[in-house]
Formats: sequence, C-alpha cells, structure tokens
Amino acid sequence: VSQVTIAERQPTMRTWVTRIYSKDQKRYADVLSTYNGFEVEMFENEEKVRRQECWDHTRQYAEDCAENWCEGIIK
Repeated sequence: VSQVTIAERQPTMRTWVTRIYSKDQKRYADVLSTYNGFEVEMFENEEKVRRQECWDHTRQYAEDCAENWCEGIIK
C-alpha cells in the first residue's frame, strides 16, 4: 500500500470555481483554483481549446479572462 501525503497531492489539486457561457452557448470557460493560483479552461463546441494560467492574479482577473473568451475577445 502506498500513501500520498497532502504536500505531494497539492500541485495537482484543482477546485472548480465557476463556469461562464457565451450568449449562444457555443463557448464556455471554467475557472479553477489550483495550488499555484487560478486557471481558466476554455471550450468551444464542447471541445477544450486552451488553458490560461492566471496564477499571479485574483479570482476576478480569472473570471474576466473567462468572460473575454466567451465574448470572443480572446480568439
């Protein structure tokens, strides 16, 4: 039996924070809280397109990034 300590698990821990949708529902973005900071995963037509690391920024910054994806500001 192998045991994993909390310190060993932290770098891979990801907690879902929120999901933001585009008006037509074709794009959406998930804001995640990770050990390193916030990340945004961006999807189009149910397919993951990219991941944006927002590690040195606030939750609001990550949510703004998600909104920019959904509004088409980020291509």
